[in-house]
Amino acid sequence: MIEQDKGEIGMENKETFEVFKEQIIKENLEHYEDELKQKYPQSILDSSANHFKKMSVSDYDEMSKIEEQLIDMLREATAEDRKQIYDLHKKWLSYSIPTLTNELHRGIVDMYVQDKRFSKYYDDRAGENATAKLRDAVFQYTM
Repeated sequence: MIEQDKGEIGMENKETFEVFKEQIIKENLEHYEDELKQKYPQSILDSSANHFKKMSVSDYDEMSKIEEQLIDMLREATAEDRKQIYDLHKKWLSYSIPTLTNELHRGIVDMYVQDKRFSKYYDDRAGENATAKLRDAVFQYTM
């Protein structure tokens, strides 16, 4: 997973990329399956996994760039940046959740704040309270 985060996995060949996507799905289920099944219907989880499996290399690269933009934005975020933070997060999520609704989006970022594993991910990368800033931005534009 570290190699994935650093962008060190070569994805020249389609078969390698397919295995890579399957591994990401498997790791996510190993870490978060119980919480996800408690919060969301199986149909949403299946749709998300299927959508992710269909992702192209260029889509994955774009999704990664959007995530980095989001992290950078959260580092220096002010109230004026909330719309852009919301837009980036929504676009990033749309790569793996094709049926993203405002309610689902709020539920996801609320889970980020409540679950220290998610908070740690954002706060470690973008600074203290980055997760709360993300949640506040999403709530502002989805209510």
